[in-house]
Amino acid sequence: MTYRQWEKAFRKRLSRLPGEERERALGYYAELYGDKLDAGVSESEIFGDPKAAADKIIEESAETASAQGKTVRARTAGDTAARAAAVLLFLFVGLPLLAVLFSLAVAGAALFLSGFAVILAGVAHVVYFLAQLYMYGGAGYVAQIGIGLAAAGVGALLVPLFLCCTKWLFIACGKIFVLTGRVVRGKREAN
Repeated sequence: MTYRQWEKAFRKRLSRLPGEERERALGYYAELYGDKLDAGVSESEIFGDPKAAADKIIEESAETASAQGKTVRARTAGDTAARAAAVLLFLFVGLPLLAVLFSLAVAGAALFLSGFAVILAGVAHVVYFLAQLYMYGGAGYVAQIGIGLAAAGVGALLVPLFLCCTKWLFIACGKIFVLTGRVVRGKREAN
């Protein structure tokens, strides 16, 4: 029997094992095969029955799993309690915090858009009083045009400031969302 035939039968027999254990066993026997082949052992003499080797691996895996079963269950129970506490914390602290953060983000976006609204209002004011000046004439309307231009200028100055504030709010909200997600999932950031 060639190694490829042996490996195929061995792999088929190990199909019940988890992928990681199966790959570890296959890697071990592949390394053993290479070592024995380098030592001068013929290919047909290297391994015995693939079913017996696979059964031995499966039996060892079952013994290891049953020995570790109690520790896994205990760890799972502790993880469940921690997750339950995290879910309760999320419900009573996290959700209200998320609502506040969402409100801040909406307020930041409104702040940013209000700068453009001031610009548009100033331009509309200028256009309106230009039309008034054209239709009725008069020097009093020139002051109104200046007020409109001033409002548009103030809006243009406020847009970058509002953009900066909005950007900071969104970045802060994003970081808080990520941090909250890590806490809820139980992952800790390495420092």
